[in-house]
Amino acid sequence: GVPTTYANLGMSFQYLTCLHFAVSNTVQGSASIDPVNSLERWFTVCCSVVGFVIASMLVSSLSSWLVQMQMLKQEKVATMATLRRFLRENAVCTSLANRIDQHVLARISVSPRLQEAQVDALEFL
Repeated sequence: GVPTTYANLGMSFQYLTCLHFAVSNTVQGSASIDPVNSLERWFTVCCSVVGFVIASMLVSSLSSWLVQMQMLKQEKVATMATLRRFLRENAVCTSLANRIDQHVLARISVSPRLQEAQVDALEFL
Protein backbone atom coordinates (compact mmCIF):
# COMPACT_ATOMS: atom_id res chain seq x y z
CA GLY A 1 0.00 0.00 0.00
CA VAL A 2 0.75 3.64 -0.42
CA PRO A 3 1.78 5.32 2.86
CA THR A 4 -0.75 7.94 4.01
CA THR A 5 0.70 11.42 4.09
CA TYR A 6 -0.97 14.79 4.27
CA ALA A 7 -0.20 15.29 0.59
CA ASN A 8 -2.41 12.26 -0.21
CA LEU A 9 -5.34 13.60 1.83
CA GLY A 10 -7.95 16.08 0.59
CA MET A 11 -7.26 19.79 0.51
CA SER A 12 -10.01 20.56 3.07
CA PHE A 13 -8.52 18.06 5.52
CA GLN A 14 -5.08 19.65 5.06
CA TYR A 15 -6.45 23.16 5.77
CA LEU A 16 -8.45 21.88 8.71
CA THR A 17 -5.33 20.22 10.12
CA CYS A 18 -3.45 23.52 9.84
CA LEU A 19 -6.32 25.37 11.56
CA HIS A 20 -6.40 22.75 14.32
CA PHE A 21 -2.65 23.04 14.80
CA ALA A 22 -2.78 26.86 14.94
CA VAL A 23 -5.74 27.05 17.32
CA SER A 24 -4.50 24.32 19.65
CA ASN A 25 -1.02 25.85 19.87
CA THR A 26 -2.50 29.29 20.56
CA VAL A 27 -4.99 28.12 23.18
CA GLN A 28 -3.60 24.98 24.80
CA GLY A 29 0.08 25.10 23.99
CA SER A 30 0.01 21.84 22.04
CA ALA A 31 -2.38 19.53 20.25
CA SER A 32 -2.94 16.89 22.91
CA ILE A 33 -6.04 15.55 21.12
CA ASP A 34 -5.44 13.71 17.86
CA PRO A 35 -8.64 13.67 15.81
CA VAL A 36 -8.71 11.11 13.01
CA ASN A 37 -11.27 12.61 10.62
CA SER A 38 -12.61 16.02 9.58
CA LEU A 39 -15.65 15.94 11.87
CA GLU A 40 -13.54 15.20 14.94
CA ARG A 41 -11.05 17.88 13.89
CA TRP A 42 -13.83 20.49 13.49
CA PHE A 43 -15.24 19.56 16.89
CA THR A 44 -11.78 19.87 18.47
CA VAL A 45 -11.20 23.28 16.86
CA CYS A 46 -14.64 24.54 17.94
CA CYS A 47 -14.13 23.36 21.53
CA SER A 48 -10.72 25.03 21.63
CA VAL A 49 -12.14 28.32 20.34
CA VAL A 50 -15.02 28.22 22.84
CA GLY A 51 -12.55 27.51 25.64
CA PHE A 52 -10.39 30.42 24.49
CA VAL A 53 -13.40 32.78 24.46
CA ILE A 54 -14.52 31.69 27.94
CA ALA A 55 -10.99 32.08 29.32
CA SER A 56 -10.72 35.52 27.71
CA MET A 57 -14.02 36.60 29.26
CA LEU A 58 -12.85 35.43 32.67
CA VAL A 59 -9.57 37.32 32.38
CA SER A 60 -11.42 40.41 31.12
CA SER A 61 -13.88 40.36 34.03
CA LEU A 62 -11.11 39.89 36.56
CA SER A 63 -9.05 42.69 35.04
CA SER A 64 -12.03 45.03 35.02
CA TRP A 65 -12.79 44.28 38.67
CA LEU A 66 -9.16 44.86 39.69
CA VAL A 67 -9.01 48.18 37.83
CA GLN A 68 -12.25 49.27 39.49
CA MET A 69 -10.88 48.39 42.94
CA GLN A 70 -7.66 50.25 42.19
CA MET A 71 -9.59 53.35 41.10
CA LEU A 72 -11.64 53.30 44.31
CA LYS A 73 -8.48 53.00 46.36
CA GLN A 74 -6.82 55.86 44.47
CA GLU A 75 -9.87 58.04 45.12
CA LYS A 76 -9.65 57.31 48.84
CA VAL A 77 -5.89 57.98 48.87
CA ALA A 78 -6.38 61.30 47.05
CA THR A 79 -9.10 62.36 49.51
CA MET A 80 -6.90 61.55 52.49
CA ALA A 81 -3.91 63.33 50.93
CA THR A 82 -6.01 66.46 50.43
CA LEU A 83 -7.21 66.31 54.04
CA ARG A 84 -3.67 65.91 55.37
CA ARG A 85 -2.47 68.82 53.25
CA PHE A 86 -5.31 71.00 54.54
CA LEU A 87 -4.53 70.09 58.16
CA ARG A 88 -0.82 70.76 57.63
CA GLU A 89 -1.39 74.10 55.87
CA ASN A 90 -3.71 75.26 58.65
CA ALA A 91 -1.23 74.28 61.39
CA VAL A 92 -3.54 71.79 63.12
CA CYS A 93 -1.64 70.13 65.97
CA THR A 94 -0.35 66.62 65.25
CA SER A 95 -2.46 64.78 67.84
CA LEU A 96 -5.70 66.40 66.61
CA ALA A 97 -4.70 65.86 62.97
CA ASN A 98 -4.11 62.15 63.67
CA ARG A 99 -7.53 61.78 65.31
CA ILE A 100 -9.22 63.61 62.43
CA ASP A 101 -7.33 61.41 59.96
CA GLN A 102 -8.43 58.21 61.72
CA HIS A 103 -12.04 59.38 61.98
CA VAL A 104 -12.27 60.37 58.30
CA LEU A 105 -10.56 57.14 57.21
CA ALA A 106 -13.08 55.09 59.20
CA ARG A 107 -16.02 57.05 57.73
CA ILE A 108 -14.71 56.76 54.15
CA SER A 109 -14.50 52.97 54.48
CA VAL A 110 -18.21 52.68 55.34
CA SER A 111 -20.54 53.14 52.39
CA PRO A 112 -23.86 54.84 53.17
CA ARG A 113 -27.13 52.97 52.79
CA LEU A 114 -28.89 53.36 49.47
CA GLN A 115 -31.99 55.51 49.29
CA GLU A 116 -34.98 54.62 47.10
CA ALA A 117 -34.20 57.50 44.76
CA GLN A 118 -30.78 55.97 44.00
CA VAL A 119 -32.24 52.65 42.75
CA ASP A 120 -33.47 53.24 39.19
CA ALA A 121 -34.89 49.72 38.84
CA LEU A 122 -37.55 50.41 41.50
CA GLU A 123 -39.51 52.58 39.07
CA PHE A 124 -40.30 49.44 37.07
CA LEU A 125 -42.25 47.91 39.96
